[in-house]
Amino acid sequence: MNKLTGHRIMRGVVLCVAGLRIGGSKESLEIGGTDNPILRHPITRHPYIPGSSLKGKIRSLLEQKECENVRRTGKPCDCGKCTVCKIFGCASARNTQDVTRVIFRDCQLTGKSLEKLKQAQEEHGVPFAESKAEVSIDRKTGTASRSGPRWQERIPEGTEFDIEIVLRHFDGDPIDEYENFIREGIKLLQNDTLGGSGSRGYGKVLIKDLTAVDE
Repeated sequence: MNKLTGHRIMRGVVLCVAGLRIGGSKESLEIGGTDNPILRHPITRHPYIPGSSLKGKIRSLLEQKECENVRRTGKPCDCGKCTVCKIFGCASARNTQDVTRVIFRDCQLTGKSLEKLKQAQEEHGVPFAESKAEVSIDRKTGTASRSGPRWQERIPEGTEFDIEIVLRHFDGDPIDEYENFIREGIKLLQNDTLGGSGSRGYGKVLIKDLTAVDE
């Protein structure tokens, strides 16, 4: 293993261009409650974006674009040799002894969005999220099914989160190439979706003001 020489820290802001849904667990059923709650911090109850969601989605998109074996087999790459494996890690210890290069921190609400959602909670009782009713459509008749609406909780459009991505820099690493590869993955994400229900209009995000410094 090569010597660790430092870290490149990428920081920016995740903007929810559309409502974002990353699901949590429903601890209890309530009459009139939301069928599918979002993920929240267990103490503050504020919504956040898990680093694992960002890392997994960006890796998946880069694999689909860059890895021929993934396109052929439909399975995640674990060759241990390609740029995806070098940056994001390899599940098979037999294929590599390299250390995962990238760390995606959990994304917390920006101060501005936190104040905005607190105000909405105080004035309208909105619990840091919106509840959206969805109705299943009977494909034969083109009308709403009789099952009634299901309520989905999601982070409102316009909400912003701080994002931090850390690249471990080992001696001999092409760190600029690795940073550009991450930025390419971010572009793919912005043209795709994050979280659930993406094909129904959820999950469009923009990552803006992304800077990088060596520390």
